Amino acid sequence: MIKWRCLQKRELGTGGRPLPPDSVSGISESVLANTVSQAKGLSREGLLERIYQMWPSNQDTAETHEPSEGPMEMLSPEGSKSTSMKKQMCQLCIKEPGRLQCPSCHNAWYCSERCLEAAQYSHVFKCAGRAITTADYLVLSCHDNLFPNDEETNRDFGFGNCVTPQEKSNLMGLYIGLVTRVGITGAELYAWQKTGSLAEKICETYEEAFKRQPHAYRGEYYPWFLKNKHIVTQVGTKSGDRLTDTMDAQSQFYLQSDRNIPYNHLPETKRDVAAFYGIIQMGWHPGPGDGNGLWMAFGFCTLKHESEENEFAKFYRELFKRAPFVSFHEAYLDGSLEKLARRVGLEDIVDGWVKRGVAIGLKPGMPRSSVYDLKEFVLSRFDQVDPEASVIVDYGYANCRDPRERELWKTVYSKLFMTGACDLNELHEACIKGRLYEYVKKVRPRSFERLAKNLYPLPEY
Repeated sequence: MIKWRCLQKRELGTGGRPLPPDSVSGISESVLANTVSQAKGLSREGLLERIYQMWPSNQDTAETHEPSEGPMEMLSPEGSKSTSMKKQMCQLCIKEPGRLQCPSCHNAWYCSERCLEAAQYSHVFKCAGRAITTADYLVLSCHDNLFPNDEETNRDFGFGNCVTPQEKSNLMGLYIGLVTRVGITGAELYAWQKTGSLAEKICETYEEAFKRQPHAYRGEYYPWFLKNKHIVTQVGTKSGDRLTDTMDAQSQFYLQSDRNIPYNHLPETKRDVAAFYGIIQMGWHPGPGDGNGLWMAFGFCTLKHESEENEFAKFYRELFKRAPFVSFHEAYLDGSLEKLARRVGLEDIVDGWVKRGVAIGLKPGMPRSSVYDLKEFVLSRFDQVDPEASVIVDYGYANCRDPRERELWKTVYSKLFMTGACDLNELHEACIKGRLYEYVKKVRPRSFERLAKNLYPLPEY
C-alpha cells in the first residue's frame, strides 16, 4: 500500500491517481466517520486536507511500500523520518535507492545511468514528459522480440508492405539489430521516419556498425534489406496489389503448358490448383472463410491447430517441388493427392498425417460432412450472418431465438475448435446420433441443452 503521506501530495497538488479505499486506514473508523459527517460543507480538497491533518505522525510498525512514481518520505524502522533517504528504490532493478530522475517526467527514479537508459523503452508509455510515437511501439516490440500489433506502426515502418511471412521476419530482425545491438532509440527512428530518410539512415547506421566486420559475419538481415529497400520507402502503400501480382506470377509459372491461356478461361479446378500453388509458394496457407474454398478443398479443415496448418503447408510446398502441375491437377480431380505424395517419395510424411486423421485433399464435387461447414463458419476470419443450411439444421442453430443466442452458441463451438480438443469425426457422430449436447456440454453449462437438439437420430441410425 502506498502511504497516505505520499498520496495526498499527488491528490491535492497534481491531480494524480485516485486514493485507494484503504488509504486512510491509519485513522480509526469512528473518528473518520465523525470527521466526514462534520465536513459536509467542505470541498473534496478541504475534506482530504482535514483527514491528512489527523494522520498519526508515527507508526508502531513499518509497512511495506509500493513504489510510487515520485520521491517519497521513507520511514526508518523506528518510525521517524530518515534524513538520508528521500527517494524511492530504483524502478528497474529495485535493489538500490534511486538517485537519477527521468529527465522528461521527473517522476521515475533510477539508481544509475545504465538502469535509466535500459528502462526508457518501457517507461515512455507511463511518462508524462512527451507524446508516444509509433517508433516507441516498434522499440518495445524489438525488446519483446514480437511483431508490432499496432496498425500505424506497421504502416510507418514498412511491415504493411511485406508480402510474405519471411519478408516480415527479415524486417523485424533488421529493426531488432538496430535497437538492441546498435542502440538506436525510438526518438531517432521517429525522426528518420518523419523526414523520409528511414532507408538511408538504416544503411548509414549498419555500414558504420559493420565497418570493421567481415561480410561473412554481417548476418542475413542487412544484406536482404539492401535488395528490398522499397519495403520502407513505399510506406503508406498497401501490399494487396503486390501480393496479388506476386501470387499471379507464381501461379503462371506453375501452369506450364496452360500459362498462355487467360486465367479466367481456365477450368475452375485448374484455377483452384494455380491459386493454391501461389498461396503456398508465398509462405502462406488458406484460411477458413477466405472465399476461395481452398481451406476445405485441400484438407486444412481437418487439422486441429494453426501450428498444424503451417506444418501442413510445408508438406504441400514439398509436394509441389516434386509433382508437376498436370500430375497435381489430375490427382486433385481424382481425390488421390495422398497416392501422388506417396509416389513421389513422401510416404513417411503422408503416414504421419494419416495417423493424425488428416485428409490430404477432398475430391471436388463429392458430398462432405456438414461438420466441416460448421468449423469454417465458426473460425472464419470474416463476419458471416448465417451458416450453411445444413449447419443450421444439424448443429442447433435452428433453435436460436435471436442473434444473441446465435452468437453465444457460436462461442460453444469456438471453444471446442480453438482448444484443439475437438475430433471432427466424433462431433459428427454425436450429431447424427442425437447426442450433440453430450459432446459439447464440457464447455457450456446445462442451460444450453435446448440449443443442442436436432432432428437426429434418423431411423437408419
